[in-house]
Amino acid sequence: MAEEEIYTDTTYWHKDSEDGPVVEVWDAENNKEGEYYNEYFMLRFREERDQLLKDSDWTSFNDSPLSDEKKAEWATYRQALRDLGATVTPKHAPADSETGGVSNVTWPTKPE
Repeated sequence: MAEEEIYTDTTYWHKDSEDGPVVEVWDAENNKEGEYYNEYFMLRFREERDQLLKDSDWTSFNDSPLSDEKKAEWATYRQALRDLGATVTPKHAPADSETGGVSNVTWPTKPE
């Protein structure tokens, strides 16, 4: 069994807005999830997913240069991104990761 990851920084979040209350997401001292852990990482997941959807919007436009076959591939990819929110449980990722601080998500493969 892999050793449990220890994160060295306590993570705080301005819940609801920049002026919202500051809440603890990750308690580094005790290496455990804070009260708002799940809510925070679902928000981070949705931000990343929404960006992937925005980046691929062009594939669904009527004047897209893609063939009908490629449009169908992209439509399947985009639907998989939308559906992911119902099944995913994002977790804390090390700060130096390339995932924006979110792990435990298997992203669908983007069509070429």
